[in-house]
Amino acid sequence: MVDNFIVLETARKELHQAICYFKLYDRSTDFIKDFESQIEIIKNMPYGFQIRYKQVRIINFNHFKYTIHYKIEDTTVYILHVLNQSQSY
Repeated sequence: MVDNFIVLETARKELHQAICYFKLYDRSTDFIKDFESQIEIIKNMPYGFQIRYKQVRIINFNHFKYTIHYKIEDTTVYILHVLNQSQSY
C-alpha cells in the first residue's frame, strides 16, 4: 500500500482534456468512473504492474483506450500521464 498519491500537473492537464472531449459525447461520467476505478487498483496493488520504461508502470482503462503512467518512489505514487492510446506522442 502507498501513503501518498500525487497527480502531476501534466497528468492533470491530460485528464482534463480527456474529460472535456468526452463531455461532447455525454460520456465524461463514465470516463471519470473508469479513471477512479484504475486509481483504486493502483492504491491497492501499486506493484501489480510491470515496469515498462524508466521505472514507470502502466495500467489500462477498462472501457476507454487510455492508460495511466505512474511511478512509485518510497511510499508515494506519482501519476505522470493519462494518455490516449489512439494518439501519436
